[in-house]
Amino acid sequence: MYYLFKDRFDTGEQSVSLNDLDSLVLMIVLNIGDGILLNLGIKLSSAVSMSLISNFEIVATAVICGEKITKKLWLGISVIVIASMVLSFNFSSLKISWGIILGLLATILWGFENNVTKNYQ
Repeated sequence: MYYLFKDRFDTGEQSVSLNDLDSLVLMIVLNIGDGILLNLGIKLSSAVSMSLISNFEIVATAVICGEKITKKLWLGISVIVIASMVLSFNFSSLKISWGIILGLLATILWGFENNVTKNYQ
C-alpha cells in the first residue's frame, strides 16, 4: 500500500535532530505557558475579550521576530495596541482587567514561539 502512495508520503522533510532538541523543548515550554495564561485569562475575563486580545499576537510576532515593518503595518500595530489598552481597562470599575493582562502575556509567548519556529520553515 505504501508504494502506491509513496509520492504523497515522501515530502522531503527532515526528521528532528539532536541539534533541534533545545528549540523543541523551548517550543513545548512556551506552548504550555501560553495555554495556561490564556485559560487563566479566560477564567478572569470573558472569552469574547480574550479572542479580541489574541490579535495582539500580530504585534508580538512582528516586534519579537524583527520583521520589516512598513508604514501600513505600523498603522495596524498602533490600532491593535490601542484596542488592547482599551480592552485591558475596565471602565465600569476603573480597574485593570487582569484576565486581559494574562491574555496579553499569552500572546507575547506566542510571539516568542513564532520566533523559534521561524527558523524551521
